[in-house]
Amino acid sequence: MNRDDAHWRIPRDWRVLLPLSFAPAMVGILIATILPVVARAREGDVTIFPSAIAGALLGLGLLFLAKLPLYRQGRFITFGPGALPKWNRLLYAVAYVFLGLSAGVLLVLLAALR
Repeated sequence: MNRDDAHWRIPRDWRVLLPLSFAPAMVGILIATILPVVARAREGDVTIFPSAIAGALLGLGLLFLAKLPLYRQGRFITFGPGALPKWNRLLYAVAYVFLGLSAGVLLVLLAALR
């Protein structure tokens, strides 16, 4: 074994615990992002809802583009990106990021307006 390879080896327990040390910062960033949206929604800002709907429509469009090769094959009901080419798998993931973010914003708006 090369000494340089051993120098850069990270133990298994550190690989699990190291990302957890960043969790408080990530939660803080998430809260700092969500609280202004909630405050603006309570004040009656109407631009948040259309932007969330636009994000969802963009996600649906990207999902359609990602699954287009399967639609051309006549495979209309498939689950997961397993049958997609590599580039389309990336589009598939980005589409679900947009859909998830817009669903999250809509849930925050629903909670803020109650």
